[in-house]
Amino acid sequence: MKSSRRIQPWAFAFPTFLLLGLASCVAESDGGLVIQQAQPLTVDGTSCVADTDETVYLPRGVVDMAVARNYELFPLIRNNFIDVVAAKGYTAKDTRLNTKNVSLLRAKVSYHTQDDFSVTLQNRTVPLSASVGTGGGKTTVSVELLTPAMIDKFRNSKEFVVIGSQGEVRPARSSVDLSVDVTVEGQTQDGNDVESNTFTFALRVCNGCLVYYPPQSSSDAGTAPNCLAPEPTSDSINLCGIGWQGSVDCGTCLAFAPDPLARQLCQPAL
Repeated sequence: MKSSRRIQPWAFAFPTFLLLGLASCVAESDGGLVIQQAQPLTVDGTSCVADTDETVYLPRGVVDMAVARNYELFPLIRNNFIDVVAAKGYTAKDTRLNTKNVSLLRAKVSYHTQDDFSVTLQNRTVPLSASVGTGGGKTTVSVELLTPAMIDKFRNSKEFVVIGSQGEVRPARSSVDLSVDVTVEGQTQDGNDVESNTFTFALRVCNGCLVYYPPQSSSDAGTAPNCLAPEPTSDSINLCGIGWQGSVDCGTCLAFAPDPLARQLCQPAL
């Protein structure tokens, strides 16, 4: 039942990452339990939820450590198993019949890089609590790919820190490209263990790559261009996945950067 399909390493482009109207990442016939694609975030009132529109999906991700605390993936999972009870029109009274609804128990996450990276990336298991019905039923779950502790290690690694000639420390405006494999495990209601295909997601981790400088953030005072930390607008201050995918104005960056080192990324590079 296990199959594997890999997303091709497309070139990264900022800030638009959503592709519209494209075919699903996984064919309809691939396996019983399938990770079909990654859903982008959307804002539903004050809540952050995964977009339910399957014609819009996230082909790759980016997380800017200038403001981001973690990174979550929202895989869309499909159950291709056929329930004998429903298919044959039997009644639920016949307890001898099996059902193939799947309880999702965990996601297994592993990491790979094309280049050497000083941070050791340990495989992780993320608990899940969701279910998906038979015959093409679908659900979206949240899988934390990068935890706050992992982000802190990345931020302080040699790839993202520069030591100046006078011993001063500043953040390096660099990036590391990760390839993240995600597999979902679950159990059918008749007690069988099931495992999905391996879904590969390209994720770029960067320092300051999403920060931009609106006109009102600059003045003639001091080094130009600069950021005077303007009052964030309701549009620019969106806590829904801040530092993931979408651009972040420099004022919001200054407001949410986790420490003085990261705050340096809110100002333009000299």
